[in-house]
Amino acid sequence: MKLILGPMPEAVQATVRRLIDSAGEQFVESDRRFVGFVLWGGPVGCDIIDADGEVWSCSWWNGDDTVERVPDGPRKVGAIAIAAEREPGLALWLPQRPAGANDCSVCGGLGTLSQMNGVQCPECVGLGWLSEPHERV
Repeated sequence: MKLILGPMPEAVQATVRRLIDSAGEQFVESDRRFVGFVLWGGPVGCDIIDADGEVWSCSWWNGDDTVERVPDGPRKVGAIAIAAEREPGLALWLPQRPAGANDCSVCGGLGTLSQMNGVQCPECVGLGWLSEPHERV
């Protein structure tokens, strides 16, 4: 099973619009400005979501200020999973656990690495499950 989000459901669109309206964060992509909501971030970069459901990775590493679109797949799922911890309306967009899915053996089904102070599990990208044994997302 390939891990993707697919089209953004209407309920999630409403949540994203509300988050963007309340945050009002502006980001620059070369000479273009756009508004988005920070999904997660740190001192050298962040991921943001725009009103169309596109996720953008902003990097300030080495002062290069790059902004790249994150394609649908595990990386985008992980970014939404991180943000869904504090904005539950985003969780509606996450893939549903299929019948027969196994708890992730790396995080024990938590989605985070407890021994690393809650860092997102790289094996299951924060979902806590894998749809097939030994599936690596």
